[in-house]
Amino acid sequence: MSLRFWRRPPAERRAVSSPASLAVLEYDELGIAPQPGTVAAAAVGLRAIAALNCAHATVVDRETFGVCTNCRIHLTRDEHGEWS
Repeated sequence: MSLRFWRRPPAERRAVSSPASLAVLEYDELGIAPQPGTVAAAAVGLRAIAALNCAHATVVDRETFGVCTNCRIHLTRDEHGEWS
């Protein structure tokens, strides 16, 4: 005899964001710096270090402005056509 009918239906999965990712979003979009010594401050700092090490090889081009798809930093194109 199967007890399959006693099982609960699977619960709905909700999207849950981490406080660190919210802090990075607040810093990028609103300019709100996180409190020093927190996980959020470390996440913002690590993202800045990753942006420095990125070669910006894949940039979504919007003529003079662009966004790097690897580090998600906003870039501008100079008179030589280079991203900075």
